[in-house]
Amino acid sequence: MTSNNSTPHQITAVDPKPRVSGDGGKFRKRSEFLELLRWDARVAKDSEPGTLRLDVWEVEVEPDVVCVYEVYKDADAVENHTKTNRFRNSMRS
Repeated sequence: MTSNNSTPHQITAVDPKPRVSGDGGKFRKRSEFLELLRWDARVAKDSEPGTLRLDVWEVEVEPDVVCVYEVYKDADAVENHTKTNRFRNSMRS
């Protein structure tokens, strides 16, 4: 995906039934899953210049909901993020 468009790309994901995986289903506890997501968000912000924002949060009144808010510089930054091993590992079912 190549793009000359420098408009920020925003992705909002609300997963009502979070997939507790990350590395082939190793995670058994929600807290471990959230820790992995938050670590990944920090690494992405620190090491991917096109990642403008990547936030992970929980909804107190809905304990099974995990929200991820992502903003990237452009479509190329989204593509770069999805090519990282961290992203690929988190997408495994």
